[in-house]
Amino acid sequence: MTTKTDNTTLIYYANTIKQQIGLMTMMAVGGRDFRALPETDTQRGGLRFTVNRSRLTQIVVRLMWNDTYTVEFVKVNSRTGAERVVKSYDETFCDQLSDLVYDLSCTR
Repeated sequence: MTTKTDNTTLIYYANTIKQQIGLMTMMAVGGRDFRALPETDTQRGGLRFTVNRSRLTQIVVRLMWNDTYTVEFVKVNSRTGAERVVKSYDETFCDQLSDLVYDLSCTR
């Protein structure tokens, strides 16, 4: 029997990811509009946030069931709202999150 994770736990996962990325990195990349991701068959939870000055650039950090992260750099089309994953990194560990988020935010 599979049980879905409650909202408190999802927010806990999102806040933990935010702490692992670090305050200084978040400030450097202009991180804002933080949202917790729901549990699915492939992920335990995660964090999605906007970077830089554009609402059209987002980073998605997914906590996978094997306790690694998948980090995606996503561009959003302003007219259609369609999302396009520009770069994706699988099997990322928590000590790599800060550098990876910073590097991705510098991508144009």
